[in-house]
Amino acid sequence: MSSIARVASSSRQEPGTLTPVPADGSSPDRDPSATTDRGLRRRILVVEDEPSLATLLCYNLEAEGYNVTALENGRMALEAILAEPPDLVLLDWMIPGLSGLEMCCRVRRDISSRQMPIIMLTARGDENSRISGLKNGADDFLTKPFSMAELMARVRAVLRRINEPTTDQLLAVGDLILDRRQCPSSYKLGQTRS
Repeated sequence: MSSIARVASSSRQEPGTLTPVPADGSSPDRDPSATTDRGLRRRILVVEDEPSLATLLCYNLEAEGYNVTALENGRMALEAILAEPPDLVLLDWMIPGLSGLEMCCRVRRDISSRQMPIIMLTARGDENSRISGLKNGADDFLTKPFSMAELMARVRAVLRRINEPTTDQLLAVGDLILDRRQCPSSYKLGQTRS
């Protein structure tokens, strides 16, 4: 098939049917949170050892405009994250090599990846497992099986939160507000241009 397929989320089609998406990834309902404030595609790492679910996640995320990489092994995923942290990780709890829970703990200990959002995906739906996942660093938790529409909404919500400027990124003087992420300064405060 020359085009990407994704599970239909509209009520016009039978649930679970595949909807073709153009090969260039264009979509009228493309997610605006799929790009950074500089216009770059956000990178999402999918860590899932079940091939059919990993494929489905990749297709849906790519159709929304994200740049997606999938790995099935916890150790390989941890190496990839520490080398170049993605914008978000979708992490299965029970994966070979290193459990998702242990991987989450290690990611949170590393300064370069500490703030990176993690959504944990697992078949473990009991309250203690959810609490354990959140206590060990997951930003959100979704129990399998899950709705693709709900997952996409959670991805957008988590990315929206990391996109909001913090107080140290805003400079306000009277009615003027400067977002330092949008307007990088070429000199430091206190310096004068020569």
